[in-house]
Amino acid sequence: MFNSMIKKNKIYFFILILCIFSRLITSIFYIEDIDSLRFALSIKEYDISKLQPHFPGYLIFCFIVKAIHFFIGNNGYTFSIVGGLSIFIMILSILKIADLKIDSISGCFLSFLIFYNPLFWIMSNRYMPDLFGLSIVLFSFYLLTNKEKSTNKYKLGLFIVGLLGGIRLSYLPILLIPCILYAMNNYKKPFHIFYLIFGIFSWLIPMTLIQGIEDLFYIGNRHTLGHFFEYGGTVFTDSIWSTRLYSLFITIWADGLGAYALGRHPITVILSIFIFILLAFGMKSLKENSKLFERYKILLLSSLVYLVWVLLFQNIIYKSRHILPLIVVFIITMMEGQRYLFSKNYLRYNKYMIIFFINIIIITTTLTTQHKNPTAIAQLKDELIKNRTSNNIVSIPLVNYYLKTHGINALYIDALNNKEINDFKNIDNKGETLVVGEFSELFKSDFEIKKSNEYYHNPYVNKMWSELKTFSIVEKNE
Repeated sequence: MFNSMIKKNKIYFFILILCIFSRLITSIFYIEDIDSLRFALSIKEYDISKLQPHFPGYLIFCFIVKAIHFFIGNNGYTFSIVGGLSIFIMILSILKIADLKIDSISGCFLSFLIFYNPLFWIMSNRYMPDLFGLSIVLFSFYLLTNKEKSTNKYKLGLFIVGLLGGIRLSYLPILLIPCILYAMNNYKKPFHIFYLIFGIFSWLIPMTLIQGIEDLFYIGNRHTLGHFFEYGGTVFTDSIWSTRLYSLFITIWADGLGAYALGRHPITVILSIFIFILLAFGMKSLKENSKLFERYKILLLSSLVYLVWVLLFQNIIYKSRHILPLIVVFIITMMEGQRYLFSKNYLRYNKYMIIFFINIIIITTTLTTQHKNPTAIAQLKDELIKNRTSNNIVSIPLVNYYLKTHGINALYIDALNNKEINDFKNIDNKGETLVVGEFSELFKSDFEIKKSNEYYHNPYVNKMWSELKTFSIVEKNE
């Protein structure tokens, strides 16, 4: 038994090193979008009032990142280390949820699916807390649904639920069902609620001391209203249900699982066939064995709660990272499909599994390699730093903020603000102006286009601003 424990610990240590090392070699060393910019800036100065990062502050995540960065001094490597650790925690937690051993065939298959999932890998290199938040959610889920009925695990699970607000607040709906079931089964132990409260206070009190309670309340109120009613992507701002449902499906199927969608490489068709087969047999197995995976049923119900949350109140149209928790259910179902087929001794199918593995490796490797290259907005930034001829830049506020933060000095005009546009037109000797986005029509009557450029990156690497068009314009009388 002792030798078995040593062997298992060696396996876990090897997986941990593999997770971190693999993410380090695919690190990115540029700011790929506006969300990543906010977390990169928080390393230098944590200030929610400056959106470094945005509310709710992610204090615990930022503290961990700042601590690692203190020793490493490199943004890309810092976030990749956190990403690799997140993948490791996810593998261990999902194995526990599925009642699998790490050295079993199904355990290895499940670990492979997590390790090589394309969206998981991309997010493990991004300057964002989403994947780390998911790993904490899964670990807490396992603790709250532990079969041993361990009081200590329950306490730790509740404490971690409280911590989640300081890591990824929008993932809390996933843990609603486990918390309700725990409360129903442990109503005679009401004092356990203090572990949840302690988890909340462990980040809320320090954040209040850093930011100030009045500023924090104002920022929280302002950002909450902005998230639901102004920034875009929620049901209040993008209410066309056909678009929302289609975006949800494509994001899970193509972004989350790496399967085929219009415009993608034909190799994803092969992967799609395997995914469909595994999901079909996985659901068949789960349906035939109603006692299988009690935790799976709770996880499925929790995922449905989260599905409603993201469908209504998250930006699933423009940001694929919001569906990360939903991928877990599909991965576990695919694993069960593999186990079912293996138990039936479908040798011919098992021989073809090598094609499945190769496909995932190729697709994920391709995407992570592309991820190392600058996104469209980063390409534009690099071009402006190297060869800028425009004195003025017209675009949306987020693009202007991104460029300004990277030290590109110019007169910035908000393309969505009519007053700013009119004031700009009345300025004498404006010189050459760069318009970023489809706003050239605003200047059609008084200006002429000197040149136009396009910047592009693969939207399955990052949906945000995957294509940018720019126009250099000058006044017609010049």
